[in-house]
This record gives sequence, C-alpha cells and structure tokens, in this order.
Amino acid sequence: NVAFDNAVIPIFSRGIVSAKTQINLNSEVTARVKSVADNFTAGGYFNAGDVLLSMDDEAYRLEVVKKQQAVDSALLHLAETKAKAHVARRGVSSKATRFARHIPQLNDAKSRVKSAKADLRLANLKLAHTVIKAPFSGRVKTLAVGRGQLVNSGEVIGEIFSLDQMHVRLPVADKYLTLMDIPLQVN
Repeated sequence: NVAFDNAVIPIFSRGIVSAKTQINLNSEVTARVKSVADNFTAGGYFNAGDVLLSMDDEAYRLEVVKKQQAVDSALLHLAETKAKAHVARRGVSSKATRFARHIPQLNDAKSRVKSAKADLRLANLKLAHTVIKAPFSGRVKTLAVGRGQLVNSGEVIGEIFSLDQMHVRLPVADKYLTLMDIPLQVN
C-alpha cells in the first residue's frame, strides 16, 4: 500500500559567510600614527563612532592658525576697501566709472574673504580627518598600520566589516532542486 506522508530529505551544501558591508579604511591626510585603539586589531570588535586611530595633528592645527590669520587679514582688507569706496563715492559724480566708484575693488575684497574662509574650512576638515572613527559597528578584518608609522593620504589603514547583515552562498546540485520549495520554476 502506498500512502502520502511528510518526510524530511536532507540536502547538504557548504558555503562561506561574508559580510554585506565590508570596506577599506583609508587615510585622508598624511601624518604619523599617534595612537591605535586597543580594539582596532585583527578580529577586534568596535561600535559606530568609536575612535579607531588618531594621527599627529600638530601640523594641521598650525595650518588652521595660519588660515584664520588669512581670514582676519581679508576681513581687514574688506573694511579698508569699504571705507575707501565710501570716501571715493562722495567725491565723484554719478556718471563716474565703476572703477572710480570702487565697485571692482569691493568685489575683489569680498572674494578674498570668501576664499580665505574656504581655505580655513578646508584646514579644519583636514584637522578633523586626523582622527579616524568607525562609520558603523562591526569587526576588524585586517590592520595595516601601527603606532609611529607614517601614513600617506589615500593609504589603506585597515579593512573592517559590519555584523548587522551577512550573506551565505549555498550551492545546491541540480538533482536536489526539484525537492526544494523554490518560488522559481526549475527545468
């Protein structure tokens, strides 16, 4: 007698687990490594926002000071140009040239201020990039630098991966595909 029954037929497969998010950490500045976090080692765990590595930032702090002086100088130049323009406009007729009314000089002074502020912002960004923080929670796969080592801009510091989602590719032999409840039609 033949009877229908539910049965479990084992299908064996092997695969490798890989993280959905895996990235190389790169340095955005050139500097010497000042300190490396204890958990920033191969196999170490970290949380989002943790400081993984910090570099010597003295040169970048000095650059910020120089750029701040350039902003102050540009603002002083703008104030002087405005004062000269005010005096010059009182002494010329309404038909005077733009140059006589100090319009190009004012535009130049304003653009100097914008340029100096942009340079200051860039210097502050470089200073902020001397500290490398974890972009997400995860684990360290490899570490490529150590304390005291000079790191160039763009150089790989290490490889990290996230633990929130993992992928496993499991190959299955064709003869077992018909035994599986797969939503795709298999021929």
